[in-house]
Amino acid sequence: MVMVRGRPWHCEHGRDACSGSAVGQSRVKAGHTQRVRFNPTIRGRTETRFGLSCAEGNTVETPGLDSRCWFRQSSVPCKVHGRGNRKALGRNERGGTLAVSAVALFICLLVCGLAIDIGAILVARSQLQAAADAAALAGARGLINGQEAAIASAIQVFGRNKVQNRALSLAAEEVSFPGAGQVEVRVTRPVEIYFLQLVRANSVDVSARAVAAYGSARSVVGLKPWAVPDLHWLPGDAVVLKAGPQGEVPSWRYPVCFPPLNRGNPVTGAAAYQDAIVNGSSMAIEIGDELLLETGDMVGPTRQAVDQILALDPDAWLSPSGIQGSRYPGDSSPRICKIALLDPNSLPGPGRSSVTVVRFGVFFIEGMQGQSLIGRYMRAATIGEMGGGGSDLFCVKLIS
Repeated sequence: MVMVRGRPWHCEHGRDACSGSAVGQSRVKAGHTQRVRFNPTIRGRTETRFGLSCAEGNTVETPGLDSRCWFRQSSVPCKVHGRGNRKALGRNERGGTLAVSAVALFICLLVCGLAIDIGAILVARSQLQAAADAAALAGARGLINGQEAAIASAIQVFGRNKVQNRALSLAAEEVSFPGAGQVEVRVTRPVEIYFLQLVRANSVDVSARAVAAYGSARSVVGLKPWAVPDLHWLPGDAVVLKAGPQGEVPSWRYPVCFPPLNRGNPVTGAAAYQDAIVNGSSMAIEIGDELLLETGDMVGPTRQAVDQILALDPDAWLSPSGIQGSRYPGDSSPRICKIALLDPNSLPGPGRSSVTVVRFGVFFIEGMQGQSLIGRYMRAATIGEMGGGGSDLFCVKLIS
């Protein structure tokens, strides 16, 4: 039995199982619950225990040593309790809550910082990978003219990119040639971190790798509407791409129409022909496609479209090492034109109105001489599918 303010409280395990007194009780209103500290003597041992003083059922719970003892007041309402040590008890509870809140806040800040830094690392790695991809593709384009040209092109393009708004640079040792017609760019760069500086260094290293390859074009987008016999020219040779009136040059330099006969309905006429000179074919033309011949000399539309192209890059010229003085980087000058090549042993005869593509050629447009269009043969890379064909027009693509 426990005495509270002279009133008896009885243990549920028996009247003689527990004894002692309740100290530091708090006033409890009817229908509320309050913690109460007891100093019960349980089976001969005195322990300090905390329990609950409940208005419903007038029950106070406190754990004993070997069992849980329930003390029940038989005659005193729960709301009649002394004031005791309530303030000290509240202060102890507030101190514990503050410590738990501080730990929880630190964990939340750490998780947020981790998320921000991981996001920054992923963005930086994506930017570095994009730079490596572009450099590898540029290197593959330059590889047409040798490894030194490939390295120079890769370094130039890589330097146009940024990671975390910082300029990049590429060393020649980071460019390699793992196979025939292949260029590999492998880079590692530090990335700044922010919140994780609390647990490690100021930066982490991220890496990127890209491998690009080139090969002869099998299909090409942006073909100009001309077709000439394949006479196996050397780079720099002047070639008539579009003949003038009959008798000025051999008449087997033909204007053609797109799309191919075997894959659609060709669009004819001066307007469509002129647009194809300026913009090229919108459909990929493949080796083996059959192209419809355009009727008429098309001298006027040819001159107008060529003048428009020359005005876009008037100072460009072709040297043995490539395009010089161009407003456009690499092989992107509008004066570079891709055309279909024909089998010289199978040229159109009387009654034929179409030709078959056997290869592709690429030329630098010099301009009109009289009523004929002149271009210089060159080697270049373009967008398309590679594989077979044996052309000096190459396609590049990422392979890793």
